[in-house]
Amino acid sequence: MKLKLLILSFVLPFVGCYYNPFVNQLLVPEEAKDSSSSLGLLALSPTAPSTSNDATMQVEGQIKSTNGSNLANPTLTLATSSSLRAEAVSTTYRANANGRFLLKLRPGVFIFNVTSSAGTSLGTITLTVSSTNTVSSVISSDAQFQVASLVSHELGATVTLAETETVPPTITSTTPANGATGVTVFTNSGMGNRLQTDFTAYFSESIDQSTLTGANITISPSAPPSLEFTPSSNSVFVAIHTNVGGNTLYTLTFGNGIRDLAGNALSPVSIQFTTGGLP
Repeated sequence: MKLKLLILSFVLPFVGCYYNPFVNQLLVPEEAKDSSSSLGLLALSPTAPSTSNDATMQVEGQIKSTNGSNLANPTLTLATSSSLRAEAVSTTYRANANGRFLLKLRPGVFIFNVTSSAGTSLGTITLTVSSTNTVSSVISSDAQFQVASLVSHELGATVTLAETETVPPTITSTTPANGATGVTVFTNSGMGNRLQTDFTAYFSESIDQSTLTGANITISPSAPPSLEFTPSSNSVFVAIHTNVGGNTLYTLTFGNGIRDLAGNALSPVSIQFTTGGLP
């Protein structure tokens, strides 16, 4: 009996310690939990989108009416984009009184709705920016505007948009071309069978048609030729009537009285051609 009591007094302290949480933790350490699954989920979770400005270039251009006059204060509003990211591009831009705009863009295709200063829809313009920061434009088939002076700038470049049109018009081509020979001479029965040769000049922009007159377009030799003008928005057709038009060198001079719709003067230019033999 004494032996049994002795054994119990020796064993019971350890039994109590085993069931004691602190002792149990020491004797049987808890197996470490595997956190690899949660780390895997963190690795797979998407990173937050960048909020920095992702634009890579500036695009300058001008909105004009279909007749070539400046369109004051139109608004360009981004409709859709193939590569739009947070703060990547200009989404709304109100052009100045001269119709000029400056957009911040990045490579991609951007479609802008264009509205007038009165809020009337004028159609859309699609701007395509390449990876080399070159830009091209296409306007919708129903557009009531045209786009001019489209050019790209570095993102950090300082660009000042002129409030008024200051670019003078130029003659881009003529028919016949400058220096042409053997230009056709024909008989115009409607002008009393007078001999006639035709000439057309094309301008870089719309011209004030009231300035396309004999006061600003002259011909040498001046006698006996006479001129008949048919002006259009960006060209002028000149019928040259003569009595001795065969094998003759003519010089047509376009003076600085010719002006665009903003009043900018053409720099004087002369075009020469030689007619062929009489019909």
